[in-house]
Amino acid sequence: MALAAREPFKTGGSFRAILGMPDTLGRLPEEWCTLIRKQRDEVFYAVMSYKTPIAWVLPERDHEDRDRVIIPDVEYSPTTLGHQRLLHALYGDLRPVRVYPFPTRR
Repeated sequence: MALAAREPFKTGGSFRAILGMPDTLGRLPEEWCTLIRKQRDEVFYAVMSYKTPIAWVLPERDHEDRDRVIIPDVEYSPTTLGHQRLLHALYGDLRPVRVYPFPTRR
């Protein structure tokens, strides 16, 4: 699966993934926009639903030596919710990172 291998892909619809920082932030809330802009040089993989990044990956390692996956805890359309569920199924052992006021793990 392209998501698990962190490979770029594009479906026939609105779901895709790219290498690097997305060129648009779509409907991502401002606090998340601020965070991803600060991480611009580190983002090496981003998952998009329509024009909004719904997850991104940083090379920063966690306690189990895995890349850090950030999945904003934001609700969008039913279609995007389906995309987010795929991400949570793939990265089920990770919790979404919150940004109020700074990123912390739950």
